[in-house]
Amino acid sequence: MALVVAAIARVGTAGWGLPMRYHVDELGFVMWVAAHAEWHGFVRGSFEPTVTTYGPFVYELALATKWLISGTGGAAEAAQQVPDGWAYLTLLDDPERTPLTMNGWIHAMRIVSAWVGVGTVLLLARATKRLAGPEAAAIVAWLAALAPGLVQVSHYYTPDALLLLFEVMVLDAATLLLDRPSATRAGYAGLAIGLILATKMTGALVALLVPWALFARREHGPDVSGSGALVRACFSRWTWIAVLVSIATYATLCPWAVMRGPDYFSGGGGPTSGAFMLGTLYERDFGYYDWRFAYLDDVRGLAFFTSLLPYVIGVPAVLAGLAGLVFTERRTRVIAWGLLVPSFALVAGWSVLTIRYALPLAPPLLVSAAAVLARVATSPREAPRRVPWRRVGAVLLTVVLGWSLARGLAWTLMFTEEDPRTLASRWIAAHAHDGDVVVAEGDRSYTAPLGAPDEPMGPLPWTMPRIEVRRLFGAGEVGPAIPPHASRVLRNARFLVVSQWMESRARTDAAASRSPEHARFYRRLRAGEIGFTEVARFDRSPRLGPLVWDETDEEQLAICFDHCPVVIYERTGEYVSPFAAE
Repeated sequence: MALVVAAIARVGTAGWGLPMRYHVDELGFVMWVAAHAEWHGFVRGSFEPTVTTYGPFVYELALATKWLISGTGGAAEAAQQVPDGWAYLTLLDDPERTPLTMNGWIHAMRIVSAWVGVGTVLLLARATKRLAGPEAAAIVAWLAALAPGLVQVSHYYTPDALLLLFEVMVLDAATLLLDRPSATRAGYAGLAIGLILATKMTGALVALLVPWALFARREHGPDVSGSGALVRACFSRWTWIAVLVSIATYATLCPWAVMRGPDYFSGGGGPTSGAFMLGTLYERDFGYYDWRFAYLDDVRGLAFFTSLLPYVIGVPAVLAGLAGLVFTERRTRVIAWGLLVPSFALVAGWSVLTIRYALPLAPPLLVSAAAVLARVATSPREAPRRVPWRRVGAVLLTVVLGWSLARGLAWTLMFTEEDPRTLASRWIAAHAHDGDVVVAEGDRSYTAPLGAPDEPMGPLPWTMPRIEVRRLFGAGEVGPAIPPHASRVLRNARFLVVSQWMESRARTDAAASRSPEHARFYRRLRAGEIGFTEVARFDRSPRLGPLVWDETDEEQLAICFDHCPVVIYERTGEYVSPFAAE
C-alpha cells in the first residue's frame, strides 16, 4: 500500500506547472543540455554533452526515453532543419515540426523520475527489512512514500532523483554483502557506484559503504587489529570486483572522460562545468543577484539538522533517525553510520547548503528511524516489566508516522492546484490593459510569466494584453546605480510583480549589511510607502483541513523551485523613491 501511495504522490504530480517550465535546473541544466546533445549527435556525429556539472547519464536517459516514445527518424530530420542547438530548442516548441515537443518530453521524463522514486522507496524498504525486519521495512516505506523532499525530487527530472536511487542501491548491496559476500553482490554494488559516477560524480563517496560492510560483517580475530581488518576489507576481492565494475559502468556511459581525460570536465566553462563547481566549494562572498546570496550567513553543518533535513523528511523522522543511530541493534547502526558519514562529509563543507545537499542523508536516517521505532514498538521484552515500553513505542510510532504522513499528504496536495506563478500570470492577463507597463524581477523562472520574448518558460497558453514588460533589478545594479534604476523602471508602471525568491534575499541579515538599498526597497514596498499597494497574493502552503504548515522561514530554494509565492502591487499614487531619508 505504501508503494501505491508513493506512486500516486509522484506520478500524479508530474504535470505540476506545465505547460510552463519553471524549474531552473530541470530546464536549463538537463533538458536544454539533452536537446543540444541530440542536435550535435544527429548533425555532427557526437552526443557528448556540453555541461559537465552533472554526468552524462541524465542526458542519455532523456534521449533514450525520447527515442523510445517517438523514434529517432523524426528527431534526426528535425535536427537537420536548424543551424544550431539553440534553434533546435525553438523547434521543439512547435508540434508541427517535431515528433515530441519539449513539454511532452519534460512530462515523459518526469514520469520516469516518478517511477525511479517509487523504486527508491521499494529498495529502501528491502534493505531495511534485511537489516531490521519486516516491521521496520513497512515503517520506512510509509515514511519515504510521502516525505516532502523525496516527493519533490521525484516529480521533476533532475539528477538528484536518479542519485537517490543509486545511493539506495549501494545501501541494498551493502546489506547483501553484510550477510554473505559474492561476486554477483559485489558487482551489483559496483553497478550502483558506476551509475552514481555517471550521474553526479561527487556522490561516489558513498562507495566507502562497500568495504565498510565487509569490515563489519564479522568480528575480526584476536590476531588481526581493527585497522588491519578494515585494510583487508578495502583490498578484498569483493571490493576489487565492485571497483572494476564501477569503472566499466562509468566508462561505458561516459566514454568522453576516458578519451579526453581532465579536458572533458572543463565542459562549456563557467557554471556549466564540473571544474567551476569544484572551484566554488569554499567561496563565501556572493552578490545580491547571485542565487547563493540568501545562504551567506548559514552555519554550514548545523543547517542540515535545523532546516534542511526537517524539511526533507520531517522533524519527528529526523529525531527518530538520530536516536536510531545510537539505540538500534549493531547491524543497523553499522550500515546507517556507514552511509550517513560519507554523505555528510561530502556536502557539509559546501558554502551553500540547499535541500538537494540534504537528500543523500535521508536514506540512512529513515532506515535508523524505522529500525528504532520498530524495536521500541515490538520488542518490549528487553526492558524492565514495570515500564510499559510496548505502549510507549506504540505512541511514538503513532506520533512519528501520523505527523509525517499528515504533513507529507498536505504537502503533496499542493500540487493538485495551479502554480502560484501561473495564477499570477493569469491575473495580470485578466486585469492589465494594452499599453500598461508591468514590472517583474530579473529572475524570470521565479516570477509570473508575462509573455516576454526573454522568458525561458515557453509561450503562454492564454492571451496576454500588449503590455510593456520591464525588469526590476535585472542587470546587476549595485550601490548608487540602484535608486535611479528603480525610479526609471517604476515611475510610470501600473503593476509590479514581486516573487518571494528575490524578496527573501532582501530580508536576510546579509542584505542589511551588504545590500542595504535592496533591503530598504522591499521593506518600504511592503509597508506601502512608495505609491504601490498590494492587490493580489498567490502562494501555496501545505494544509490538511485545519492543519497548516507555515513555510515562510523554510529552505527558500526548495519552495521557490516549485511553488514560489508571488505578490502583485498596483500603483495607486505617485511614485515615491524608497531611498529617500526615512
